[in-house]
Amino acid sequence: MSESDKVSWDKRYADGSYHGREEPSALLKAWIDNLPKGRALDLACGTGRNGLFLAEHGYSVDGLDISDVALKKAQESAEQRSLEVNWVQADFDNPDLPQNTYDVIVNCRFMDRDLIPRMKDALKDGGYILFEHHLLSNDPSVNVGGPSSYWRLRPNELLHQFLDLRVISYDEFVAPESDGRTAALVWLVASKGDAGF
Repeated sequence: MSESDKVSWDKRYADGSYHGREEPSALLKAWIDNLPKGRALDLACGTGRNGLFLAEHGYSVDGLDISDVALKKAQESAEQRSLEVNWVQADFDNPDLPQNTYDVIVNCRFMDRDLIPRMKDALKDGGYILFEHHLLSNDPSVNVGGPSSYWRLRPNELLHQFLDLRVISYDEFVAPESDGRTAALVWLVASKGDAGF
């Protein structure tokens, strides 16, 4: 992502034109009790909703985002909740993702196809990736803004990106958002090696 992307996201967070979600991802909430404990990465964390939820569940969390403004808001939320999270401003064109480090990686509504191999490398054996993103859809009820079509996933695209891991759960669906709009989404849960069940 370029410097202009960073400036754009900083502006959107600062002026309120982008309203980040406060509740953790429903996918993460559904799987939290089945995930290995340890170290977690919240990729493109925004204001930290998923990283904070992971920290509340005992994880040592790194939250990466391009926006300093979003990370400042995330830090304020962490302090209000007396939580420790390592917030890191990162350029996603070349993020520092150490290999074989994370027990859990969460990627919600951020897509960079070139980053997927590095995410897999950053996962420990037995670790899990939870991935949620917008899906291309012809359903007329879908009215969530989200990214342009280039950044949305085609049907089964995410599944094929993770066939070298053990795919535990995969779903493409249309669902209401908390703001009343309707989104086409894809959820994937995959593990590196034995999932432990």
